[in-house]
Amino acid sequence: MYNTENIVGKVSVFGCSEVSFYSMDAGSLSCAASVVYGYPTEKAVLQEIAEKKTAVKSSEKFYDLGSCLTVYYPVLQDQNIVGIIRVIYPETNVTNEIMQELVHIIQNVFVFLLVMIGFLTIVCFLLLRPLNKIKHALSDFSVGIDLDEPPKEGNGTEMREITNLFYHMTINIREHLQHIDQLERAYEPYIPQSLISLFEKKDIREISPADETVMMDAAILIIDAQDFAEAVSKAGTQEMFQFVNSVLQELTASVENTGGTVIQFTDTGLIAFFENNPDQALQAAITAQKALQTISLTMAGENISFGTGIVCGDLHIGIIGDEERMEIRAVSPEMTFAQSLQKISSIYHLGILIDGDTLERLDLTMENIRLFGYVDDAEKQIYEVFEGQKSDIVMLKSITKADFEAGDYSLAKDCFIRVLRKNKDDLAAGRYLVLCGEPAEVKEKGRNLFE
Repeated sequence: MYNTENIVGKVSVFGCSEVSFYSMDAGSLSCAASVVYGYPTEKAVLQEIAEKKTAVKSSEKFYDLGSCLTVYYPVLQDQNIVGIIRVIYPETNVTNEIMQELVHIIQNVFVFLLVMIGFLTIVCFLLLRPLNKIKHALSDFSVGIDLDEPPKEGNGTEMREITNLFYHMTINIREHLQHIDQLERAYEPYIPQSLISLFEKKDIREISPADETVMMDAAILIIDAQDFAEAVSKAGTQEMFQFVNSVLQELTASVENTGGTVIQFTDTGLIAFFENNPDQALQAAITAQKALQTISLTMAGENISFGTGIVCGDLHIGIIGDEERMEIRAVSPEMTFAQSLQKISSIYHLGILIDGDTLERLDLTMENIRLFGYVDDAEKQIYEVFEGQKSDIVMLKSITKADFEAGDYSLAKDCFIRVLRKNKDDLAAGRYLVLCGEPAEVKEKGRNLFE
């Protein structure tokens, strides 16, 4: 039984008997033969199929079907032709079949690609997962997040080795950075970064002897004790260093908290500068005087008196020493003048001494200030700011200010006597009273304690 129901297209069946062909029912080859008739136009084709026993196809046109593909299929039994099946495929059907088959193939290919992409994605994820962990760990480490433990990845000996190497590398880098940070913190107290920046250097490794810079129009502040050497000869080493450290802690905090920079320390004081800001310098000096009142200024039974001087001017700052040992030093005529003011302030237990130029640059309005004296043949005026002294001293100097500043030298003696009657501890007024009794040539120098 040869069933032709599943063949797509118009099907005709031909029987074969002694090389003669006749039409049969299209349902099955076992059906009864229909009217026997010949097909002259197809006879040659049918005979060729019978002889070669192979399928033959051709293109033909039919009135009702149009352009078609005709295929003849031989039916063999014991290697003998027993029939021929003719299938007529309209081109539209052929095209649809081809398109359906193409769509089916494309669908299969698309599904295959989706499956492969999914598979490769999973494989890549599994392969790159350890590297991603290392990447994220490296990203955390680069922004300062320490790794407490290595990124764990259990698959693959090589990957575990890479992970461990990366972890140990981060440990070594972290230890090295910690060492550098410790070194920076270690040298910072000796040469602060603020001073290194003055020389337009990034860090201390770029500093070398002979480097120098000029701080233009700076406010120079000097605070120091004048009679320290005598007390040192009586004090023990431990007592001396405790005294010096307690004083310098207060002075340094007063300067740095007000925006100043300490250039160098003296025996019991410091030299600092403020960039073009005498108001900050004066405020730092007032704060320092008040801070010194909170600690003991007695060493080996001796009272240590501190003095303060402020002058504005250019300050030359440079590196001295050699490659093995370097220090920062500052020099300028204005700094020398500020040292002289500090010395006078310390000797006569005064407040803060400033010159007239510095006073003119101040934006602060100072009430507790008095004309103290003159230098350079009375061309430069010196003023005492007693704002930061003890409250009773401030009050006494305020009420005696008019007499102390008496301009008529002929009446100065009586004025200073009145000052001393109200404030017997005003050493400057006492010194000026003594000068009033000196010969005329001394009097002509006026109120000048620098002689």
